[in-house]
Amino acid sequence: MTAQQCLADKILAELPCELAAATSFKLDAKGSGLIMDFAVKLDKSDYPLVLGVVKKFQGDFINQKDSEGKDHGCFFIPKPKDPVPAAEVKQEK
Repeated sequence: MTAQQCLADKILAELPCELAAATSFKLDAKGSGLIMDFAVKLDKSDYPLVLGVVKKFQGDFINQKDSEGKDHGCFFIPKPKDPVPAAEVKQEK
């Protein structure tokens, strides 16, 4: 499983079922993170919930241009940093 798929799964687990079912993810053009979008128009009351989940993963709401050049709101979640390897533990004699 890729790091992006793990990230998407973690986000989906935090969302209510009806929102998770309408959520889609794709890599952004630069490959630096995930674009999260919805197949349905979010209710105004859903935005704070979704934004709270996205911010847990250092993401935020963004506007992107669609194929017609119009602004389209979605959420961007940066690719998780690779975990830093634990320092080797030196054993004393």
